[in-house]
Amino acid sequence: MSKDYDLLINLAALRSRVYVHLANVYRYQISSQELGEDFQVINDYINVVSNEELANSFATYSAEASKLTDTTIDNIEYEFNRLFVGPGPVAAPPYGSVYEGTDRLVFGPTTMDVRNYYNRNNLESNCLAKEPDDHIALEFEFLSVLQNRLIEKLEKYEFDSSCQNLKEQSSFLSQCVLNWSNRFCDAIAVHSELPFFVSLAHFTNLFLKSENDSIFEFGQAIEAFACTQLKN
Repeated sequence: MSKDYDLLINLAALRSRVYVHLANVYRYQISSQELGEDFQVINDYINVVSNEELANSFATYSAEASKLTDTTIDNIEYEFNRLFVGPGPVAAPPYGSVYEGTDRLVFGPTTMDVRNYYNRNNLESNCLAKEPDDHIALEFEFLSVLQNRLIEKLEKYEFDSSCQNLKEQSSFLSQCVLNWSNRFCDAIAVHSELPFFVSLAHFTNLFLKSENDSIFEFGQAIEAFACTQLKN
């Protein structure tokens, strides 16, 4: 295979790492060292996709994150809990069902739709029955798993199953993530008192909006490689 094909696999690996980073941040599993390591990877991703708007948003996000130390990360935990956890009403609930359901309750039909995606990909939340499956961090983790499976298929030159994987990613994004993520990110931007979370929300929103285009382009590239193989 060509060098370009290796770059395609590398791009999938970078996208997986971006999803893992976002999952960890929205679970508050971060340290200043981990943020620094993650931002190196995200910067590599930004350079590959050449999205100026996303690059500018990431620059702001990384600049705000660079101001954090392990001590200040501990200090902003109150703001994280106020936005996403509680106790009591939270400013930006991280569950799709809150934004999609008419009664704004968790564990509704939207949660079950997400669970169906997990189940048909032989996955199950570690927090089953304790935390809704449509928590934004779980959805990011799921998309990371799909990326890693895509890499395995590409390494075996399984083009048909690679394209099927991409269709699953696109379907999950449109049906279970993008239909509420903009309202979630807007809630963070409106209610957060800290620039770190505001910049995180903006970057998250732009990254997700760029994903369907990225998946489409990725699929076209795979189909092109498949045609080349058939000719050879």
